[in-house]
Amino acid sequence: MANIQNAQIPVALRAGRPTDSSACSRICFEAFERIARQHNFPPDFPSVDVATGLIHDAVVAPGLLQRCCGNGRRNCRQQLP
Repeated sequence: MANIQNAQIPVALRAGRPTDSSACSRICFEAFERIARQHNFPPDFPSVDVATGLIHDAVVAPGLLQRCCGNGRRNCRQQLP
C-alpha cells in the first residue's frame, strides 16, 4: 500500500477570477451543508445558486484578496485585506 502522507502534490496558487465562481460556490455549498447536516443545523445557503451569488460577488469585489488553488480541482477562499 502506498504511503500518501509524504506524497507531494503540485498545487498552483493564483488570484481568483469570476470564472472560478461556479466551482468555488459548489465547494462552499457542499462543505457548509455537510457541516450543518452533521450538527442538525439548517444550511447556511438554501441552494448552490444562493452560494454562487455570494461567492461571485466576493470574487469580483474590489478590496478583497482572493486566492484559488488546487491540483486539478479548484479550492477557493477569500480574505479581507
